[in-house]
Amino acid sequence: MSWAGYFGESVFLLRPGFAARGADGRTADNVYTQTAIVCSMQPLSEDQWTVADLGGRQSDFVKIYTSTQLYSGDPRPGAPANQPDRVKHRATDQTYEVVQVNEYRVGLLAHYRAVCRRVDEYQEGSRT
Repeated sequence: MSWAGYFGESVFLLRPGFAARGADGRTADNVYTQTAIVCSMQPLSEDQWTVADLGGRQSDFVKIYTSTQLYSGDPRPGAPANQPDRVKHRATDQTYEVVQVNEYRVGLLAHYRAVCRRVDEYQEGSRT
């Protein structure tokens, strides 16, 4: 992988939207809008994993640096409550859910570091 891959990966940001009602009258849950963003995605170090007290396996977590604001499920205006953003890696097709976000501001420029947990099909199917 080139250095460009480490500092400028293009991934999909999956942001939760409002539940939609279909023509059959049933409500579709987990509706996400998909947007391409640029970020740096890196494995979480053992020290960071231990300090954050995240539980689970260390290999299930990554950290993401980006200039796009990410949300970890905290309530925000105009969005469904307690639904975190997700990031889908284009190359591996793995989906990660944002569990922790830190904002770093230098003057007017804001950058975000997010810790994300991998979401697999088993977890997806069990969430209601």
